Amino acid sequence: ALKSAQQVLLSVGVEAGPSKSRSFSVGNRQGQQVQNLVNLLCGSLVEQLEWFTRHKSNDGEWGTLSEHTECFVASIECLSACLAACGPFLTDAPRTLIDSATKTLLAACPTMKMCSMHDPCSVYKAVLKLGTQACTTSWPDGAASSLGPELRVCADELLATKSCDGLADAAYSARRLCDMLDAPRVPAFTLVTRTSQLPPATTTDA
Repeated sequence: ALKSAQQVLLSVGVEAGPSKSRSFSVGNRQGQQVQNLVNLLCGSLVEQLEWFTRHKSNDGEWGTLSEHTECFVASIECLSACLAACGPFLTDAPRTLIDSATKTLLAACPTMKMCSMHDPCSVYKAVLKLGTQACTTSWPDGAASSLGPELRVCADELLATKSCDGLADAAYSARRLCDMLDAPRVPAFTLVTRTSQLPPATTTDA
């Protein structure tokens, strides 16, 4: 179900509609559906994170270790899709919830026990992708996310303590993004655009 929701978000997207607030939001029905999905995903992530923290081999709960890990990764990737497809149109409430969940995951990711997960590398890369998506998606009022320091710390700690296929690439990409955010560039004084009409010729008496 989570993977299906992710594919729908990335394939169909959302329609922007006017909002009574200072920004734009998705249409009323779509906005409520997206907010419900964000609530479900963040609740699932908190539940799964708590399960991995206290996991024991025979705790009597549902599913295998592989199924728990797959559900965890699917929730993270679906939340990334929500930001990618709906990011600038989300209202403050779901965006605050997403950033709060992302901050919690970035802080907990480097200290997760690899033995408590079936495929820890997939979890690490999914968390880095979510953090990167949050940092590159503006808030409804145009403000940037403040998760850059948390993303840098998470990437640095994963590089120093973990080793698995593809993790270094994701971690270095996250660090380069943080470098870019820490060094803002001066905007260009002149914007060059294409036009189908030639500018008027300037003539003089000479």
